[in-house]
Amino acid sequence: MSTLKVNSIEANTGSEIDINSTLGTIPSIIISGVTTVAAGSTAAPSITPTGDSDTGIFFPSADTIAIAEGGTEALRIDSSGRVTMPYQPIASLSDSRTNSITNAVLTSSNFYDTVGLNQGNHFNASTGRFTCPVAGVYRIYFRCSGTNAINVRLRHNGGVVNEAYANTSNTSVSSEVVIRCNADDYLDIQAASLYTVGGSQHKQVTFQLLY
Repeated sequence: MSTLKVNSIEANTGSEIDINSTLGTIPSIIISGVTTVAAGSTAAPSITPTGDSDTGIFFPSADTIAIAEGGTEALRIDSSGRVTMPYQPIASLSDSRTNSITNAVLTSSNFYDTVGLNQGNHFNASTGRFTCPVAGVYRIYFRCSGTNAINVRLRHNGGVVNEAYANTSNTSVSSEVVIRCNADDYLDIQAASLYTVGGSQHKQVTFQLLY
């Protein structure tokens, strides 16, 4: 076996250096030291697979790692280890109608008439479900004023994780829960009984990834 020691190798022409053996491209390289690559970008990641130059790993800033797929940023991990892309998904909703709901999930057909914010489009107003795009800690918040008894259930994958009750008229009811979820889990709110008068300022719902 021969050993070749050099301080640097530079391309004579072009911008690439191909290292080949008699069998073709070398199948693997073992590096015992530190390998440094360019920061790269969303359109041109610095670490890519053969034949797919816009998919791979790049480094958008100090202490931050990101992954691009097809020239679009798909994942980012910040310097604190938090997944911030998809960027902190959140849905903020309200309603201004008079509602009477019994044993039903809150949806656009019976409760929501305003979707103020649906960052990442993870909330489906037709089903009333917020689907978690990544694993993390999520917050569900509900608040409304009712003219009769109110009983709402904050749910995770169909299981009740918190409830809010009011048995008197003209009472403001709120409920909040922070829960750890896996990717593709869903969150929704079910009303066992809910009768409210109009007024969007008294009806607020938030689904949010905290970290």
